[in-house]
Amino acid sequence: MNNPIHEVEDYLGNKYARLKDMCQHYGIQPHVYCHRIKRGWTQEEALTGEKKHVCYDHEGKEYNSPRSMCDAYNISKDLFQSRLRKGWTLEEALTGKKKPGVLDHLGNHFSSRPEMCEKYGVKYNAFRARLFHGWTLEEALTGKKNIIDHEGNRYNTVKEMCRAYNISRTGFRAKLKAGLTIKEALTKKGRNRVNDHMGNSFATYKDMSQSYGIKYSTFLSRISRGWTLEKALTKKLK
Repeated sequence: MNNPIHEVEDYLGNKYARLKDMCQHYGIQPHVYCHRIKRGWTQEEALTGEKKHVCYDHEGKEYNSPRSMCDAYNISKDLFQSRLRKGWTLEEALTGKKKPGVLDHLGNHFSSRPEMCEKYGVKYNAFRARLFHGWTLEEALTGKKNIIDHEGNRYNTVKEMCRAYNISRTGFRAKLKAGLTIKEALTKKGRNRVNDHMGNSFATYKDMSQSYGIKYSTFLSRISRGWTLEKALTKKLK
């Protein structure tokens, strides 16, 4: 009796008879692909081997990588990095227009960014890295990343926000990983938000997989391999 074939689909919609065939098409080993998926890579990143590093320019526009951002401003990545090392702001490095002096979030004037960082007691490299990852100027200088809850209240840390709602930080993060929204994780009010192939509602995918008697990790693995929801839950192939 022939073994059933598990049809898989890549991020472009191309279908393959086996996972091995898909990996062979992209020139990678199946175990490498599976390892990347377990590390949280998307299917596109796992197949192409190009891990995306999201970054933002001075206008808040999002790019998949520093190189794509530099291409948008028609400058080389080496020139961009050279300007940053000289203390240029992100806007100056991208546009090539050097401005005299810099201002902090309070309006205080400094001759350069390294001088401003020294005033706030933060390393310049750490300051640049924070800006590169989308932190505001105030957050990059003070080292406090503003956390906002579902009601718009701001907190300096996740721990502080959880303390305000009288829940543990570990429990809060576990609920987020289980698929709950920030409001649900903070207020302990869950809701049915996922449906199986039969139309039954569950609070999370984890609850749904447990009701079918399979491990949540197994369920995620099958979904990442291109299985349909019904196949991933019932192990049955049509």
